[in-house]
Amino acid sequence: MKRFSPNWIQVFIRGLVLHGAIFKGNEKYVSTVVDDLENHLASLGLGLDESLKKRITKYTVGSAICSHIHGLVRQESPTDEELLRGAYMGVYTPIVDDIMDATGQSFTELQASEKVDAEHAIFRYILSKMDAWRKEREEYNRFFITAHDAQDWSMKQVGEERLSKEELEKITLEKGGTSNLWWRTILEHPLREGEEEVVYLIGAILQLSNDSFDVRKDYLNGHQTLVTQSMDFHEIENRYLAMTSRLKELYFQMDYSDKGLKQSFTTWSIIIVQGLIAIRKYKKLQGKAPKLEVEKYDRKTLITDMQSIPNMIRNGYYSNKW
Repeated sequence: MKRFSPNWIQVFIRGLVLHGAIFKGNEKYVSTVVDDLENHLASLGLGLDESLKKRITKYTVGSAICSHIHGLVRQESPTDEELLRGAYMGVYTPIVDDIMDATGQSFTELQASEKVDAEHAIFRYILSKMDAWRKEREEYNRFFITAHDAQDWSMKQVGEERLSKEELEKITLEKGGTSNLWWRTILEHPLREGEEEVVYLIGAILQLSNDSFDVRKDYLNGHQTLVTQSMDFHEIENRYLAMTSRLKELYFQMDYSDKGLKQSFTTWSIIIVQGLIAIRKYKKLQGKAPKLEVEKYDRKTLITDMQSIPNMIRNGYYSNKW
């Protein structure tokens, strides 16, 4: 297939369908997970407060997006079981990130922790479900291991040791890539020819996107990422475009139907270009300076609000131009 670029109509339709999958289709699975977690916590004498409940709901958006797009590729909607599994993983992943970042513990140390609070209880409860899924499916187990190994490796980013650009690049690729592969195995169909490399690359791109959105928080917290180590958004933009160019070369080599590839690629485009919008905003703030001086700007200035009308327009425009 020759190189494909979605048009405005395709982007609009896929955006509407994606919105429905996230906010309507995912609702009942999130509700099921929240009810289950509340019952489990109650049995331990713990509770799920409103702030944590809101965070849980927010966390499941990522898993809903992944499940939806990977279902588009195969041209078969995710099953109830796959979507429920995704909702549990959507809660689990950021809770593990938060605990490990706050405590400095490795995943192995976290497993051995006996701390009793709502977040640790949720971690242990969902992990017990994953242990059962790991026994059922080899691919899920393989990427569970590699994703957690990458998470352990990424803990060096919050340490005092100064990391090189090369090591930060490897951490970014591995953390994002293996996480996306693990989330891909929420769906039960096996990986097809060429798919592992594509899914890995998408995950790496999304990790660089997340690090760009989080530039102020990471910089102020001393969290080392490719973005905070460079702070040159001209360089970061070139890196991002090189990765997305490689993705376009590989995507349509996967062993799926043309329809599935086009629909899923269009939907990924809507997500991926959001990182480009953030990067170009920071590049504009940087101007001709060698680096963006974060400390010169307040939090409001450095927020990239993807719900604002100008950025929604940019999102649609870039989705068929990148």
